[in-house]
Amino acid sequence: MILWYTPVLQNTAQWYDCFEDEARGGRSYMVSEPNNYCGQGSEGFDFDSPFFIGMTTGFISLFVGVGFPAFIVWKTKELKRTDKLNAESTFAFLYENYSPSVPYFEAIHFLRKALLILLMTVPSFLRSTLESVGVDASVVQAFFSLLVNVGFFFIVWKTEPLVYFPCSLLKNRNLNNLAELVGCGATIAGNLLALIGSFSPYNQGIVNVLGTIFAIVNLSFVVVFFFGFYLDMKRTNKEKQALIERSQSSAEEGGVTSFSRGSDIAEKLAKSVKDAELDFDGMLVTLAVLEGRRKEEVIAELPFYRSHVALALKMELLKTEKDREVKELGGDLKVTLTEYRNLLGRVNAAVAIHTGREISDFKGLEDIAKDNKLEFCQKTIASLEASGGTLQKAPRIVKKLSSIGLTNELEMVANPTSTGKATQL
Repeated sequence: MILWYTPVLQNTAQWYDCFEDEARGGRSYMVSEPNNYCGQGSEGFDFDSPFFIGMTTGFISLFVGVGFPAFIVWKTKELKRTDKLNAESTFAFLYENYSPSVPYFEAIHFLRKALLILLMTVPSFLRSTLESVGVDASVVQAFFSLLVNVGFFFIVWKTEPLVYFPCSLLKNRNLNNLAELVGCGATIAGNLLALIGSFSPYNQGIVNVLGTIFAIVNLSFVVVFFFGFYLDMKRTNKEKQALIERSQSSAEEGGVTSFSRGSDIAEKLAKSVKDAELDFDGMLVTLAVLEGRRKEEVIAELPFYRSHVALALKMELLKTEKDREVKELGGDLKVTLTEYRNLLGRVNAAVAIHTGREISDFKGLEDIAKDNKLEFCQKTIASLEASGGTLQKAPRIVKKLSSIGLTNELEMVANPTSTGKATQL
C-alpha cells in the first residue's frame, strides 16, 4: 500500500484536473485524457457521470487518503502500548526508520503527499471560479504548496523523527534528521521559485531564468548533500573505529562482542546474525559519545535493535529445526548455539542496563525456541547448559561494555544485589 498510495490518489485526482478547450465549444476535458469530458458525462449511475465520479472520489479519499494514515497511527500506537513495536512485527516496515517517540511519522508523510495532490487538483477544478474573482489558480497552487512544505519542515525540526545516526561535523546531532531538513529546505526553495514564476506565467524570459535557477539549486543540493553525507559518514566511522580498537585492546576471554570475536568462531555464525549484532554494538558505541537528550533517544531505540538480533536468531533456529533430520549434533553446532546464546544474553543485559528494565523482560535463545515449538533446538540449547557450556556472566559483560566507553549505570550488573536489575543471563 505504501507504493500504491500516491499513484492511487494521483489517478483519482486526474478526474478533476481539467482544462477548457475553446476549439471544442469551451467544454472541460481531462488533462491526462484530453478526449474525455471532465465531470460532464451522462446523468445517473453511469461510469462517466458526475455522481459516480464524485462517489468514487469520496470513497478513495476517505478510505485511502485519510484511512491509511489513520491506520498507521492507530497500529503503531497499539504496538507501542503492547510492547510489540519491534522488528518481528508484520508492520515493522512502517516504523523501522523512525524514532520510537514518533513511530507513526510515515502517516505524516502520506498526509503531506495527499495535501499536495489535492492542491494540484482543486485549483484547476475551480479555475473558472477563481478567475472570476481575479485569482490565478497557479498562484493558489504555488502558495499553498509552499505552506504545506514549510509546515512539514517545522514538524520534522520539532519532532526529529528519524532513527539516530551520529554526525561528526555537528556533535550530538542526528545526521538522518539533518539530511531530511536539508531536503525540505531544497523543496521550499523550489516552491518559492514556482510562486515567483506563477505571477508571470506568460513571460518566457522570467520562466527561463527561474527554470535555470531551479535546476542549479537542485543540482547543487544533490552534489553538496551526497558529498557532505559521504564525508560525515567517513569521519563518523573513523571515530567508531577508534572506540572499537579500545574495545579489542581490552578484550578478555568470555567478554566477546562483534568487535572482538575470533575469526574461527565468527565464520560459524550466520551473516544475518552478525550484521544485526554489529548494528546493535554500533549503537552501544554511539552511546559512548552522546549525552543528555540525544543519549536518551538512542537508549529508547535499543530495544528495537535488540529485536533485530532476536529475529535473526529466530530465523537461524528455524533453519536448524528444519534441517534437524539431516544434521548431527556435531561440535560446530554446539559452538554455534552456545555463541548465539551468549550473544543474545549479552544483548539482553545491555538493553536492561540502559533502559532500567528487568532482564527477564527480554527472551533468551531457549525462550525463542520454546515459543516457536522448535523441540530439537530447545533440547540442544538445554543440553548446552546442562553440560556446562561456556556462558558469559554479567561482570564480564560490564567490563566489555566499559571498554568501549560505556561506564554509566553499569554497577547494577557488576553488583546486582544493590538494585535487583539485570541479575543474571
